[in-house]
Amino acid sequence: MDPDNRRPVDYQRRHRLLAALDAGSDQAAFGGFGGFRGGLDAEKLLVTSRALRLRRDHPDWFGGSYTPLLGEGPAAEHAFAFLRGGHAVTVVTRLPAGLRRRGGWADTALPLPELHWRDVLTGIRHAGLRPPLNELTRQLPVALLIPDRVWEMETQGYADGSTR
Repeated sequence: MDPDNRRPVDYQRRHRLLAALDAGSDQAAFGGFGGFRGGLDAEKLLVTSRALRLRRDHPDWFGGSYTPLLGEGPAAEHAFAFLRGGHAVTVVTRLPAGLRRRGGWADTALPLPELHWRDVLTGIRHAGLRPPLNELTRQLPVALLIPDRVWEMETQGYADGSTR
């Protein structure tokens, strides 16, 4: 049983957290390596809301198959990644305690099919066909990447104040 699901949901708190994340305070909320100042609730809400919005905005990306992406380097077994619809890349840290014991990602990288990507969770732009996993997971142990060209087009479209 998930201990988070045993207590009543504080919907007002979730609403405030989501409003703060949507207002752009997610960048200020990151506490650097190993932490998100908003706590675990904010981290979960950030990942869930951004992933669901991406799926809502691009349903065609999520209707097809998964293409596994394999990390390269000494800690490659600690990365789980896949491509959806040729546009969305999900990256998850696998077995983080073991990764920490081995000293981190070292020079482990994730080969990607395009040169420029944007993490929809953090807004950080990543360049290169082999971005280092320590950069992809610097603020969160997960990343949700889309081509930077798509991000730029959509960001211009959101100038009306709507949220991603």
